[in-house]
Amino acid sequence: MDSFPALPPPWAAAMTSLAEGLGSDRFPAALRQLLGQCCSFDSMVASRYEGAQPPVSLYQDLDELQAAITVEFYASGPYLLDPLYQACRNGCTPGAYRLMELAPEAFYRSEYYRAFYRKISISDEIGLLV
Repeated sequence: MDSFPALPPPWAAAMTSLAEGLGSDRFPAALRQLLGQCCSFDSMVASRYEGAQPPVSLYQDLDELQAAITVEFYASGPYLLDPLYQACRNGCTPGAYRLMELAPEAFYRSEYYRAFYRKISISDEIGLLV
């Protein structure tokens, strides 16, 4: 009796999609799919920082209201105070960082927290700096 080969685990299929998406518009969604195989999260936003220019949104999976706050309002100025943005500007080593690893001690009293972060209802954030 012939048997069919076992289907690859979901992460293998996600990794294949990621590799196939390199250099295309499909890459961010494939990255989200792969990361979703490793850990649970609610949303993903990918931005590019170039010098002192406002961030450019490359991908986001937010509803319209959250996108207006989290992406558009952020790019209007609050990004300048973002510890992740500051890490990029200061040449931080590429890697994965929890926001609190990069944030100042008084983060919850900071202007960034008051003006932006508390409005977006995030309980934790991980930044992949590349």
